[in-house]
Amino acid sequence: MKFTIAVLIACFYTHIGYSQAGCTDPQASNFSATATTNDGSCLYPATAFNLTQLTTLPNTIIETSGLAFFNNNLWTHNDGGNPDKIYRIDTLTGTILQEVIIATADNIDWEDMAEDETHIFVGDFGNNPGNRMDLAIHRIQKSALTSNIVNSEVINFSYSDQSSFPELPNNNNFDCEAFVIQNNTIHLFSKNWVNEKTKHYTLPNTPGTHIAQLQSEFDTQGLISSAAIDDEGHVILTGYTPGGISFMWLLFDYEGMDLFSGNKRYISLGSAINTSQIEGACFKSTGYGYISSEKFSALDAKLFSFDINPYLNNTIISTEEISHAPTTTIAPNPFDETIEIHFNSSLSKSSEHYISVIDANGKKVLEKKLEVNELTTSIVLETQSLKTGFYFINIVGEAFSISKKVLKK
Repeated sequence: MKFTIAVLIACFYTHIGYSQAGCTDPQASNFSATATTNDGSCLYPATAFNLTQLTTLPNTIIETSGLAFFNNNLWTHNDGGNPDKIYRIDTLTGTILQEVIIATADNIDWEDMAEDETHIFVGDFGNNPGNRMDLAIHRIQKSALTSNIVNSEVINFSYSDQSSFPELPNNNNFDCEAFVIQNNTIHLFSKNWVNEKTKHYTLPNTPGTHIAQLQSEFDTQGLISSAAIDDEGHVILTGYTPGGISFMWLLFDYEGMDLFSGNKRYISLGSAINTSQIEGACFKSTGYGYISSEKFSALDAKLFSFDINPYLNNTIISTEEISHAPTTTIAPNPFDETIEIHFNSSLSKSSEHYISVIDANGKKVLEKKLEVNELTTSIVLETQSLKTGFYFINIVGEAFSISKKVLKK
């Protein structure tokens, strides 16, 4: 009997060993060679990626707000207050090749596009004030797009966790600008103005009235403005910080429809000075796709391409492909006359570094190029001229970007 129990215990622990959970991605800094199942714990070094600019966009679509690619064609639309149209565009020049009116849909606040095998979907769910009660997604048959006027079927929805509807412009967590379709399910990602997280909701992709069910929440450290999914299930969430840093979250190796259960890799796309305000994203093929940005202040609307396959092939990327942002501390915070920025390592003398200060309204109030040498580990800013309030300090290097929120007393 004792022998039998001992064997059972040994088998039990052997089984546990074979199904050991941990980080299974060799590119992660905490990769576990003994892990056989991914528990979503992977941590990654600071990673920066430069989008490839393809073209600026014509005036007709300078408020581009969503992208979809299918049948070798790229489609986009403008956001709220613009014509009820979607546009087929050339991927190299941005030239509009076709305009299609959606006759049964008013562009209240169109914010993103998605697609499945038979339909495209246009999300009319932009909700900056947080009080909309007419959230909708328009479903259009792909086969109908040979015509320049089409009808749509409507998916109406509300959020499972919203019971009151006060008007709180840019100060609520029920705005939304991003969604994808997977396995006949719509996945929504909120744009949380208050806590800069995103909430993941699901609902059926069929016409009717539905309640979008809250699944989980993830700290994206910024405002999510678009989402895309490729045929292998890799998801990207793109967005920007109030301080003007563009970014992408790469989600992969997750369980079922729990999109935040797997690997979550943050990729900095650099300053919005280069990208403008990112608003649309889609995949063309596995790991490769397009990102669009709208005209913002003096910055042009642009079309970019990206390739994230190097981050998906389960091999360790060379040091030339991974960039390490220095760990940064800012003191004092709150600050008064001066503020000092400390780095845990010296800045590279061979690279150019820029620092800017953005106020709470998104206005740049200070910008300068940093003069560094091999010993530079701190920078002092004179801040007497700044008014009391919140600011964002952005530091951009050749292969990294950092954004920190600070308070002037």
